[in-house]
Amino acid sequence: MKIKLINPGHPDAGGHLVKLNKEMLPGLTLPYLAALFPPEHDIRIIEEGLEPLDYEDPVDLVGITTMTARAPRAYQIADRFREKGVPVIMGGFHVSALPEEALEHCDAVVQGEAEGLIDQILSDLAAGRLSGIYKNSGRIDLNHLPAPRYDLLKKENYFCFFYPVQATRGCPNHCDFCSVAAFHGGRHRQRPVADVINDMRQAGDFIFIVDDNLPADRDYVLELFARMKPLKKLWGGQFNLSAANDPELVRAASDAGCLFLYLGIESVDPDNLRSSGKSLNLKFPAEEAIRNLKRNHIEPWISMIIGFDHDDSRTARDIIRFCNRTRVSLLLLYILTPVPGSPLYDKCRARGIRLKDEWHFYDGTHAVMDTPRMRAAEIDAMYAAVYKSVYDLPSIFRRTLFPPHILMVMLNLIFRAGVKNSLHPWMGTRVRKNVLDRVAPVITGVLTHPSVKKISRIIRYAEGRIVN
Repeated sequence: MKIKLINPGHPDAGGHLVKLNKEMLPGLTLPYLAALFPPEHDIRIIEEGLEPLDYEDPVDLVGITTMTARAPRAYQIADRFREKGVPVIMGGFHVSALPEEALEHCDAVVQGEAEGLIDQILSDLAAGRLSGIYKNSGRIDLNHLPAPRYDLLKKENYFCFFYPVQATRGCPNHCDFCSVAAFHGGRHRQRPVADVINDMRQAGDFIFIVDDNLPADRDYVLELFARMKPLKKLWGGQFNLSAANDPELVRAASDAGCLFLYLGIESVDPDNLRSSGKSLNLKFPAEEAIRNLKRNHIEPWISMIIGFDHDDSRTARDIIRFCNRTRVSLLLLYILTPVPGSPLYDKCRARGIRLKDEWHFYDGTHAVMDTPRMRAAEIDAMYAAVYKSVYDLPSIFRRTLFPPHILMVMLNLIFRAGVKNSLHPWMGTRVRKNVLDRVAPVITGVLTHPSVKKISRIIRYAEGRIVN
């Protein structure tokens, strides 16, 4: 059977498809989903933002993964294939939260995790009765999951080709703006370390651990890092402030080959953290977390959010000053967005807060509601102003040249180009492909060359001394 697994393209503010030259990093969802199908099936993964969809190409089943901002485009794709008589099944965070909406455009929805459902789906498809909602009755066993189908990913589609690997699922926290806890039932589960290491052995030299809260179980992650060390992989992932303030944990991550960690700082205003369920961050200083990473040769990539109830005209200034003062390597800025499945979405609906109707605005780059102190248009303007300031040349050089970090300079310039094109840096880039194809091997060579790594360690040590 011929199967297409599709990640829909990202719509812009006008609802038109954004075309990229490269995406930033490959996701795990589709290569892992492909591994759940029996091997005799012919499976192709399509990233619509990078390659056109051929509706005339014969296919027996289409699977579409769906995040909220891409839901309108996902529904358009599903409608087109169904018009041609092709059965369509959808999954992902958005349709898991709103399955009845999705069923207006597809034959069936996988609500939640897909393991244990594929055989039933294929059986129902063969019998002509594929329909409705497919859902596991409980949380699936994470032992002995198949390795992702890395062979189906096209390396040329990505600027930073880090093989996606998952060690844990879910998050024990319940932040208002996040739908992860609801999707995973508020639990944090760990795969056997041996299984994770096996996936990493099948991956290449560069790995991105996709877990939303990797260090939630400290003993587990210390064991994982110890087992990773002999693999000599280079990797990035996500940490919380608690873990980033833990010297032993950060040192173990560095010894295991960590290059960068994405930190969810979210806000420098304590009132925002308390009101959004992120008060845990108040116990762990963000600036000390950044210093701790830098002392251990790890680049801090930080996430910040604007559009909280306590944000006002001073918020932009505070974020810009924080980034420049702490010399963060990269800033990933978002606008607070009540996506379906999150507590924030339910609270907004219950309180009658007026939200934008069009899902394509729910991408973290557009304000979809007013706040007590700011109108949506003001939040949009602040978002653009912060990005413009953080990725102007003086800020880039201040954050990356003292001492010099050539790789971070290059990434900042790529992010700067995205910001100027109204792209969120995490999405990808429109920088000419021939330029990117020249830059990417340079980055890889610098990261892997023994002499350069020694020099990098000296520089990182120097910065660790400076940030004190």
